[in-house]
Amino acid sequence: SLVLLKLVHDDTSPVLTAASVASRGNSKVEGGSAAAVAVGGPRHEEIAVASVCLGRVLQQLGRHRVAAGLFLTANSILREVFSSKDSRVLDNLLELASVYSAQQQFGAARQVLEESLALTQLIYGEENEAVASVLSELGLACKGQGEFSSAKRLYEKALGIRIKLEGDAHPLVALSLSEIGLLMQAMHQYVDALALHKQALAIRLEAFQTEMHTDVGVSQCMWSAAGGPTPKTPWKRQLTSYAAQKARTVCC
Repeated sequence: SLVLLKLVHDDTSPVLTAASVASRGNSKVEGGSAAAVAVGGPRHEEIAVASVCLGRVLQQLGRHRVAAGLFLTANSILREVFSSKDSRVLDNLLELASVYSAQQQFGAARQVLEESLALTQLIYGEENEAVASVLSELGLACKGQGEFSSAKRLYEKALGIRIKLEGDAHPLVALSLSEIGLLMQAMHQYVDALALHKQALAIRLEAFQTEMHTDVGVSQCMWSAAGGPTPKTPWKRQLTSYAAQKARTVCC
């Protein structure tokens, strides 16, 4: 709803208003989409916008299959209205991939992400954080399929880009190290995993200058899970518990 409220900046826009009405409850989602099509026509740009908005709401409600259908509809319209090389198509592809990943449909996610990677490189160049981010997501999809060697290659490529762009001691570098560390754990290579998580923790502590930052807690959690020390004090245990939830959501 919050996303839709931001987009409905003009109350006279019937398509976006229909989308905002649809966000108020499950029973109105399909009706709002139908109203949008009736006003704008089935291939109108704003139908793509409304489809994306509704897809985001439905994804938050756990209705991933319907959300994926809406993102696919938006993707088709955006390609027709703009071009297959437009950044709006890329954004929509990444949202579609996230829905597939949430359903653990890693094969479908990988296919979409491979297209997204090529498009990202075309738009932003070979060495850009946007490229590194897609490489990481693609690595996660490969990991989900059990293709660990492919995942490692993709994660390491993302790490190399981030080191080149940001230096050795940036939080994004720590993120890549954590991702590779989790992969090492999945491969039962715990010594390597422990070293990577310890390195990521050190970078985050230096970057944020506090142990209370959530990302520091995520590293603490991963380090501990790989065989490192368990937090001793209650506030550290609480932080690590919260960080574990974030780690499972974002990285695992």
